[in-house]
Amino acid sequence: MSGRVLTTPEAEAASNKMGTIITGSLADTLRDLIAQGDTLSEPSVWDGRHAGTFRSGWPNTRTQLNEALTQLGELRTAVERVRTDIVAAGGGA
Repeated sequence: MSGRVLTTPEAEAASNKMGTIITGSLADTLRDLIAQGDTLSEPSVWDGRHAGTFRSGWPNTRTQLNEALTQLGELRTAVERVRTDIVAAGGGA
């Protein structure tokens, strides 16, 4: 790794926007998507051939969505580290 440190207003803006997306709408949307899928996976709510096809694939999809939420948490931590580094390098408020 080089000794070069570069922080631009563009880097600051991008890291702030990523943080906002991760901590706000994206995680909430994924949680809502999981909740809606859970509802649709109930035979008492939706049944039939297409519902059965959905239900058979939903557990795997649900697992992948939960993994995405976990990875978003890890990304949020990394973005916070970037934001801290940007401020330490002289960018940001």
